[in-house]
Amino acid sequence: MTNRELELKIKELEEIIAEKDKEIERLKRRNPNNAGRKAADDKWVASFSKFTELYESQKSIYEIMEETGISRATYYRYKRLYDDTNVSLKK
Repeated sequence: MTNRELELKIKELEEIIAEKDKEIERLKRRNPNNAGRKAADDKWVASFSKFTELYESQKSIYEIMEETGISRATYYRYKRLYDDTNVSLKK
């Protein structure tokens, strides 16, 4: 290959790399619907605290879901977290 051909090939590859970098940055950004599980913020802490309070007072699953406004899946996720936390505290 001549020097000119190599320079053209390098330029072509640099353009491909730039396009791929843009695609990577696009994929790293949060999705437009802001979907997905959120971090443990104040709202989550308050929700889990309310769940813990009701669960310890032996309310039914339906009462807990109604009073906290959580789904069945969230109820079981909170229960698993509660059980895991209490098992580790008892040890």
